[in-house]
Amino acid sequence: MLGDRHTTLAFDGQEMKATYRDNDPNRKHKGAVITTVINCNDRTVAIYKIAQKKNQESGCFLLALKEKLIDITNCVVMSDALNSRCNVTMAIAEAGGFFLMPLKNNQGNKALNIAALDAFAKADASGEKIERQVYLDIDHGRIEESIVEVLPLEGNIDDNDNPHKYGKVIVKYTKNVINPHADGKETVNTRIYISNLEYEGEKTAKQCLSSILDYWMVEAHHYTLDTSSLNQDRFHAKKRGSICFEAFMNKSIVNVATVLRNALTKHQCRKRPLTFKETFEYMRNLTFTSFWGLLSAMIPALE
Repeated sequence: MLGDRHTTLAFDGQEMKATYRDNDPNRKHKGAVITTVINCNDRTVAIYKIAQKKNQESGCFLLALKEKLIDITNCVVMSDALNSRCNVTMAIAEAGGFFLMPLKNNQGNKALNIAALDAFAKADASGEKIERQVYLDIDHGRIEESIVEVLPLEGNIDDNDNPHKYGKVIVKYTKNVINPHADGKETVNTRIYISNLEYEGEKTAKQCLSSILDYWMVEAHHYTLDTSSLNQDRFHAKKRGSICFEAFMNKSIVNVATVLRNALTKHQCRKRPLTFKETFEYMRNLTFTSFWGLLSAMIPALE
């Protein structure tokens, strides 16, 4: 936990786009789709698993739990709506974790999604107290307002509408973006989440807001692999051994770069962290001995 906050983990899948399967003439059949579990707080890869088909994230994550490859006790676990399945939320809760999963009108969540939106609308119209937390970001040349609202599941959602056995709260996340460079154009997006976090008013709302904002790290990880010097999307291979080794090296390098990036940012007293591009450039200019000497000296400072 971070103070009184829980660590946030997120899992998602990513194709290795230039790979293909051995003995398969169809190049559209990729050789690897990697499901990665990211620790969103320290920005490192916790574990990963490789499949050969799309949309296997849930299966890979559940297998990792079954094989005890990752401990999610007291962690908030997130993914996208495709993985918001009752067997996934049940496994997370029974492994000692807290799920915070987005809902859409799929995966058996349509009735719950509609009922949750109605519950927030009714609570707002009746003047019922809704626990609310707001975060304002103005660092990107636009104004981004993130609003989290939380209601207890009990008394607001009928049991018949909820397929998630351990659910305790519903969460409404609204993001308002105002672009001053586009005549003040405003876009509003709203999503509903379900969680088994205990309803504790402000504390729960703060945790949900923190986790939802940190979830972006799983997308940032994909972006780093695709666009940095690693160029994972340009790696051509069909042999499983080569593909697995490339995935292992990329995950390891990103983790090392993340630790070094955080350490250099702290060491240089920078307000903003180094970019991965700057970090990789720094790594290229180091000799092997000086690199490991620097890294080993800085790791204790991060603990």
